[in-house]
Order: sequence, then C-alpha cells, then structure tokens
Amino acid sequence: MMNTSARESRMRYRFALLLLVAFATLSVADTRHTARPVVVELFTSQGCSSCPPADALLGQLAERDSIIALSLHVDYWNRLGWTDPFAQARFSDRQRSYAEQLEDDNPYTTGVYTPQIVVDGRYAVVGHVAGRVRDAIERAGNQAAWLRPRIVGDPAEHVHLPAAGQAVPGQPATVWLITYDDRHTTAIDGGENDGRELTNHHVVRGMRRIGTWHGEEARLALGLADTELADHDGVVVLVQLGRAGNIIGAAEHRLGNVHARR
Repeated sequence: MMNTSARESRMRYRFALLLLVAFATLSVADTRHTARPVVVELFTSQGCSSCPPADALLGQLAERDSIIALSLHVDYWNRLGWTDPFAQARFSDRQRSYAEQLEDDNPYTTGVYTPQIVVDGRYAVVGHVAGRVRDAIERAGNQAAWLRPRIVGDPAEHVHLPAAGQAVPGQPATVWLITYDDRHTTAIDGGENDGRELTNHHVVRGMRRIGTWHGEEARLALGLADTELADHDGVVVLVQLGRAGNIIGAAEHRLGNVHARR
C-alpha cells in the first residue's frame, strides 16, 4: 500500500508533467501563429484628411514582429491641391485590383477609398478603424501558412522558397520584391492637410515582380541595385496568388540603414 508521502510525490510529478505538456503545446501553437507574419497594406495619401490616423496606426503595427506593415501612397488625390511625393500609379492599380478581387467575399468593406487597409490580400478594412483592423489581422493570422520564404545573403541577395509539399496552391503565385523607407515627415503645403506636418511609416518606394512560384522549392535572385540597398531601410518579399489574391507567404529584411528623413 502506497504511503501518503509517496502518493503526494507521484501526484506532484504528474502535475508537473501535465504543466510541461501544456507549456509545450502552447509553445507550438504560438510558433504556428507567429512564425508566419501577417501583411498589412495601407493605401493612403498625404492629400487625404482622413488618412493621418491610419498612418499613425500603421506606425504602431510596424513595431510588431508578427506584422509586415507597408504604406502604399495612391496618386488619385494628387489633382486635389497637393502632390504626394510618394504616390505611384502602380499602387492605385494594385488597390483597384484588390477591390475587384474582394468585391464578393470581403466581410468588411468594398470599393476603392482612402484610408484603406488590406490584410494578407484577404480582407479590406477602413484604415483608421482600429478595432476592425485588429479583427482582420486576427482572422488572417489564424489561416494556415502555405509558405515561409526566407531572405538570405548580405545584405539581401536571394529569397528561398521551400517546396509546398502536398499543399500545392491551385494557381501560380506572383513573387513581389518591395523596398521601403522606415519613416518620412513632410510639411504639407496644399490640399486637405494644408499646414500640417505628416509622418508616414514604412513607405513603399519600389515594387516589382521577380518570379512565379508553382509550389516547388525555388531560389530567386532579388537583384537589388546598390542604390536601393543604400537608400532604403527594408526589403519585403510577398508571395501572392495571382496578382492581387491571397498572400500565402512573406518575409521582411531590415537593411540596417539609419536615415533621418523629412
């Protein structure tokens, strides 16, 4: 017959073992959800008076390791009194492509407007409504990861795309290369924000297609020019179904530059 001391010792051992299993399970769950970053794209303009709160929100999101935050400045506000120095027509086109892609499936909002946040190519949300943005990020983070690309080289030479295994996407994926500046502060002299000083975070300066992924292991050269490496603060690779579908993999690499920009 087991004495009380032995019984208590065994119970303590079992309890400790259960705690160890619980912590191990939690660790695996955390790794599953945090190893794949969620991509947050803000479509914004310095000419839009509703955009500064969304710009500030993106700055907060950019500080989180689990999020890749990108600010894409559209050009359709430029005719209304202020020409945004970071606006590019390709970003307006990308936003329109998202609007077409998400027209029937997005649970939040539809159409083209600023400020608009698109999360993982899946959900479009009003960019300054923090609660909806957080909800969309949480939804996207709960999606299973297709792919975990990795940027390699010094400072950034290639991206490694592992094989998808049995989970091969039903359509080819576009591999995008993005360069961004960490922060810009601009004195606005016209338009709806006339007289204000605005700060934009993770401002996208370049975006180009560098390849297509069909599910097999691949290694793609980034082909960054010396000026891109010297003048910008970060590099992002996105793997996206089609041209504006779900983002199934993403990687970010900081270049280590320190710039004080105005």
